[in-house]
Amino acid sequence: MLREFNGEFHGNGRPDELYSKLIRNGAVMHMKNTCTAAARDVKIRSPGWAVEAAARMGSGAG
Repeated sequence: MLREFNGEFHGNGRPDELYSKLIRNGAVMHMKNTCTAAARDVKIRSPGWAVEAAARMGSGAG
């Protein structure tokens, strides 16, 4: 849904400020705050190499 919206929105020359207001601060925030995963939903797991790389990056951030 968001990919389709992005194509239509940016393809019609709408301003970036409006995009942020509608999507980042509107629809996406609403989905983050109201949607929960169901037991039947597919879980996306990070591959081990990615977890290790993130841990290395994180340890250098402090």
